[in-house]
Amino acid sequence: MEGTVYKNKYFSIEEKSFNGKDGGTSIYNYMKVGLTVSILPVLNDKKIILERQFRHALGKYIYEIPAGHGETGEDPKTAAARELEEETGYKAGRVRFMFKAFVSPGFSTELLHYFVADNLQKTKTNLDKDEDIEIFEVSFEKALDMIKNNEIESAMSINSILFYLKFFENNK
Repeated sequence: MEGTVYKNKYFSIEEKSFNGKDGGTSIYNYMKVGLTVSILPVLNDKKIILERQFRHALGKYIYEIPAGHGETGEDPKTAAARELEEETGYKAGRVRFMFKAFVSPGFSTELLHYFVADNLQKTKTNLDKDEDIEIFEVSFEKALDMIKNNEIESAMSINSILFYLKFFENNK
């Protein structure tokens, strides 16, 4: 069978056949993902906002930066600003693109867009009914310690924090 095996609002599981180097035909399954964004919220006092969120696939809480899926046709920057406010209750005065990267290209098309937000103003959260999120403000130094001590296990969050500190922080 070729085509869509499963589909929901955020992704689909696709199946297709391909010819291998040995001349044989193989079946390949992969996850086709729409727009995904992450956003590193930087407060004026050089702290960042981290979320402690329950992740059902892992069966535990993990620390991470805000992230989510864009709506069909939504601009990535707009989606990032929306996700930030919905999950943290902070509205960004400025949102800037940092980079984009494939999350797991061996089995997924997901291309995550990384942003940084600053000039934040407190508003209110608008969590989805399945979201269990607690907000923390931490210094960059504390975040680096959390990465070093495996307290931050989210590759997306680690990538974002390290990229910002290495390549972005001094290029305002």
